[in-house]
Parts: sequence; C-alpha cells; structure tokens
Amino acid sequence: MSGPVLAIEHQGFVCRAVLFSADRRILASAREELTPVRPRRGQLELDPAELWTAAIATSRSVLVQARVSPGNVAAIGIAGDSSTVIVWDRDSGRPLNNALAAGDHRTEAHCAALRQADVDALVVRHTGLRLGASRAAPKLAWLLDNVGGVREAASAGRAIYGSSATFLLWRMTDGRVHAADAATAGDTLLFNSAHQNWDDALLDIFDIPAAMLPRVFDNATYFGAVDAEHFGGSGPVAVHGMTSATQGALIGHAGYAAGATSVTMGPGCSVLLSHGTARVGGLRREEAAIACRLDGKVTYARLASNEGASDGLDWAQRVFAVSGGLRELDRLAGDVEPSSALMMVPGRVPAGYPWLKEPVPGLLTGIDPDDGPADLVRAALESVAFAAHDIVAALVRGAAAAPETLRVSGALAQSERLAQLLADLAGIPVERPAVTEAGVLGAAWFAAAGAGIWPENKVFVAELEMAKRFEPQLTETRRRERIARWREAVGLALTSRR
Repeated sequence: MSGPVLAIEHQGFVCRAVLFSADRRILASAREELTPVRPRRGQLELDPAELWTAAIATSRSVLVQARVSPGNVAAIGIAGDSSTVIVWDRDSGRPLNNALAAGDHRTEAHCAALRQADVDALVVRHTGLRLGASRAAPKLAWLLDNVGGVREAASAGRAIYGSSATFLLWRMTDGRVHAADAATAGDTLLFNSAHQNWDDALLDIFDIPAAMLPRVFDNATYFGAVDAEHFGGSGPVAVHGMTSATQGALIGHAGYAAGATSVTMGPGCSVLLSHGTARVGGLRREEAAIACRLDGKVTYARLASNEGASDGLDWAQRVFAVSGGLRELDRLAGDVEPSSALMMVPGRVPAGYPWLKEPVPGLLTGIDPDDGPADLVRAALESVAFAAHDIVAALVRGAAAAPETLRVSGALAQSERLAQLLADLAGIPVERPAVTEAGVLGAAWFAAAGAGIWPENKVFVAELEMAKRFEPQLTETRRRERIARWREAVGLALTSRR
C-alpha cells in the first residue's frame, strides 16, 4: 500500500506527530508539551495518561491538517524515549505509578552501590553501556522495590514494563501487542547486545522478572494492527517501525555507514557515531549502542551524551525572561562582540561525557565590567557548542571511521550561531537536514521500510534533503585558542569543587 506515513515521537516532555507523504515530504506536524512532575529534588516523572492523550491528539491533528483519512495511512512509526520507564497492569491497562522520566536520578545511590560491587564491568561486557541512573534497569528495579503492589503484581504476571514507545504501541493495539525494538531494548542495561536477547545475568543483578519485559523485534517489521478509530477513522492501520528517539535521529540523518554522526541538541546533547555492523569493543569511557537491527543484522554506534550541556542556556532564558525563545536568544547573542573573554561552564557539564566528574558549581570566567545580559546569553549559547564539540572529539578518537560532516537535530539545532560555532570548533562541516526533528524521520523510515513503500537505505541516504550547510570559518590557530580557553574554564570549575 502506497500512502502517507504517520510518525509519532516522544522524547523528554514533548510529544509530536508528523505525517509524511509517500515521497517523504512533510504534509503536517503537531506537538504538545507534557507536564513534568517533580516529587522531590532529583526526581522527575510524567503521567502516562497525559502521554497517551498527547500522542492521540497530535496524530489526529496532523491527519486533519492534511485532510487524510486515518484508514488511508500506509504505516505508523513510533520513536520513544528509552529513558522513560512505565509499568502498568496487563489486565486493566492501568499504570501502577507515574512514569520515571528522562532526567530522573533517584537511583544514583543504587548505581553507585553496584559499581562498588564491580558490576559495571559485567554490564559493559554484556550491553556496551555503563551503569547510570538514566537507564531503564535501575529505574524499573526502583519501581519494583518502592511502589506498593508492583512486585506482587509482577510476580503474578500482571505488571509489565515498557518504554514510552512500547506503552503507546500497547495502547494503540488495545493491549494485544507488548513489544519493543532492538535499539530501545539495547538501551535498558538488560539486553545482551552480542546475543540479542534479554540477559539472565543482568535480570538477576537488578532483580527484575523476565515476564515483565516485551518481546524484541527488528526496527522495521510488522509490530501489529491499530484500530484507526483511535485517530477518528475506521479500519486497521499497521505499525511497521519502532525505535528509540536518540537512535532514530541517527537513522533519520541517514547514518547507516561507519563514520556517520548525529548530534542532537536540546535538552542536553547526545552524539551517535555509526560504527557499522562490527560490534564496538574496547570502550573505556564512551558507550556502544545498538543503532538499529534490520533483517536480523545489527548496526552499532558509539554513543555519548551530556545532560547538562544546555543548562546554561536554560538559566539565561529564565534569568533574563527571554520570551522569544531560541530566535530571541540568537539575536541577543549576535548583538555582542564574539571576541569577549566571557565563558560559562554549567555546573552539570563536568558530570557528563567526556569529563565524567562530580557535578560542580556553575562558573563564569573572563568577566569584564562592560559585560551585560547579551554577553551572558552569548556565553550560555556557546557553552552548548563547546560541550557538543568535546563529545564529538572524544568519540572520534579510535573510531572505525572519522565523520566527514556532523548532522544536527533537536530544538537547539535551529540556532544559526550554535551550528556555525560547532562547525568552527570541530573543524568539520555541520549540516542541518530539512527535517530537523530527525527522530521522527527515523521512525518514519523504519515504518515505511517495514511496509515496503520507501526506498532502501542507500537511496534514502542519497536523497536526504539538507536545509543548510555550515562550513568551518575559524583559522586553526583561533580554533585551538578557543578550545584551550574553554578547557581551562572547565578545569577551573573542577578545581572550585575542592
């Protein structure tokens, strides 16, 4: 069946839907903000019911905008947040707690105890990933041990787990399909990336019943039929693709070949560098992710992220009450001299890759008496590019193939200043695809490929449309000077902790 493809993405506290034509043009898009729930410091939750409502509302909106009958949709693709952990009752469909969201760090102590017990080496060996509070396994263990009735329901076979993508699939199929894709499963710390199955040793470490976990499929395959009534129509519509939003961004950037690099900016910053079909080994500080699995063949990628990369920009926006969003921040930053010595190091940046140190107080250096709000905004905006560059530079060392370009996506990728500075610092051209929310495009490609209505990946790579290309403009001497000054500022921030 040839026709439009509906892609639904949840990441962080945003849910969006995009409707693509058979020739990969955007017909309509819609998004809704979700409400963060913060029970205590370090805890971050979202209401699964609100997620479901937003997914349906945005999907209905794009179909109405494009005047497409839901029953005429050729395929659905779902990109979810693999850091979001939802547990619900298999029989009633009722969530047993709020979802533990990306950015929730209540399991830090548990992860630290496991590291002390030398569990980290086994986790890396089996999954390619390191223990971390953002991963699904420690969050799921916390729900089992701290929410009344959850472990009992799991022991009885009623409580089941899923990322946001798995939960949405389960709801869309009216409880018939409990499934996940290989890329999302690979992010949990429970999935063996070499053997491609749930790992008994890891399930024992986290004390998680295997019966809670979804079945794992290739990213582009038939997941199940959705009743179009959910979208205001009639007839079955097939879900043919699922992915993690982060890995979906790499595929949306046509990142199948070794060396292809996807940079997602905002919130935070994450970078995936494709390693091809060879399993990544010998990692010290970065992580090895499953980028996708197609026809049983796995593509791997080096993965690193820094959740604090955009903290400074968020702070500047709040403090100076910037109401015009990123466009206004860009304008303010452009009103001051780029030669200013002012630099900002957000407090959580050293806690992220590649520094991996304890969080420190935020730091401003090079303050001049003439500096004003615009100078602070510029320093905050540029701190995102410096953090992104550090991740890219560290990942490239020892990679199978160095990137020829960096492809950027995410809310902050719309900043002309930020994209240009990243190109200048990396010394590599930066490309911004026409579809900036690449996770959505990745989900759409999986769905369309699974349904056989979009071209194979080589054609998709060749035909991916770029909106703009940013060429490096700094001299090598100036580039090195700016990087050295940034790293000196980070060093000062780390020293201030002592």
